[in-house]
Amino acid sequence: MKETLINGIFDALNGRKVRYAVLRGYLPLSELYAGADIDLYIDREDMGTARKIFAEHGFRTPRLNACAYPHVQFFRLTADGMIKFDIVYDLCFGQDLCVYRDLRAAADTIVPLDRIRVFGGNAALEILLLHICFDKGGIDEHNFVRLNNLVREYRLASSGNPAVRAVLDEVNAGTLTIDGFNRRIREISDGIRPLVRENRGAALHNLKTRLTLRLRYFLHKYKNKGVAILGVDGSGKSTAIARLHDALKDRSVVQYMGFREMETKYGKEWYENPSGAFRRLKLFAGIYFEMRIRYGKNTRKPHGLVIYDRYPWEAYENAAGKAKAVYYVLFRVLFPSPAAVYYIHCDAETSFARKDDITDRESFRVKKRNADRKYLNRKGVVSFDSDQQPVDEIVQGICQDIMETGLYDYLF
Repeated sequence: MKETLINGIFDALNGRKVRYAVLRGYLPLSELYAGADIDLYIDREDMGTARKIFAEHGFRTPRLNACAYPHVQFFRLTADGMIKFDIVYDLCFGQDLCVYRDLRAAADTIVPLDRIRVFGGNAALEILLLHICFDKGGIDEHNFVRLNNLVREYRLASSGNPAVRAVLDEVNAGTLTIDGFNRRIREISDGIRPLVRENRGAALHNLKTRLTLRLRYFLHKYKNKGVAILGVDGSGKSTAIARLHDALKDRSVVQYMGFREMETKYGKEWYENPSGAFRRLKLFAGIYFEMRIRYGKNTRKPHGLVIYDRYPWEAYENAAGKAKAVYYVLFRVLFPSPAAVYYIHCDAETSFARKDDITDRESFRVKKRNADRKYLNRKGVVSFDSDQQPVDEIVQGICQDIMETGLYDYLF
């Protein structure tokens, strides 16, 4: 999925003759597929066409885009993970946003490399060295391999900057180790500064912008950014949650909201046999307090979705008698709803085949019928049949719904 989408973007950019270059040096396609976090330079005049291309391929731009450098992000969430393109119009380096002086000349050197386009000759070498000097403060083994690949690729090129030319000659001769290269970089840092011009007045570095972004982040923290994934035992719910969490990685947290495992003493007491109306009322309040703690403890993170494994609604769905009415008030009227609800279901016989610990099959069938009646074809609930859809297809459907409903904005 990721490979197909990335190839589709580059094919479209090439086909519509958008002037672009994949940034930070020698990047083979295999590395782009693996990382799926791609930096691109795109000419300002071609940005309108580029926006249409990304939109056609299902990519979105987050409304809250706070970053160290002025750029535009396009991303799409898939079952294989997130694909993100960072688009820049200027090449900026370091905290002071020093701008590469010869960008127009560099754009004229762009050459094809496999399916993509990259800066060629001197420009590719200089841009990578500026990134290492100003942004990284040194080179790691990964970038050292990229630099050597570039030097071999453009070994006949000769930078007009004496400091750059000297260090590249040493790299080409194979006389520099990584430590030696980093030492030389510190020595020539002043020598390569003429390649950039100062840009201290960058928009994202002034006080007004920083305060605005902080305010927006503060408000962003208190949004409802939880998605509940429901389903009876054996429906494939837990597998789908694990796959979705793997796709979102550190942009998500899984919070169990069922009644089998309690986190507070009030919740643990809920399992004891209560006696007396007052004690029963106390335990009702205790289980509500337990669930509110679980609900609230992950909602204050500045970004990321909370994936709720089950939801307290099942308390009143499975209750009977007077307790059902109390749980309805606590968990349907007073308890906040998630931003999105996904219901995964299958035939009861499928659940029995997947879970060998379901002992009371008749009670399970009743529970499943109740859940289907509550959530199947219900407005605001997206349902998936795990008998008909494999887990990857289910997770892809959830990812697509996150993109279409705007929940993607909480991933940034």
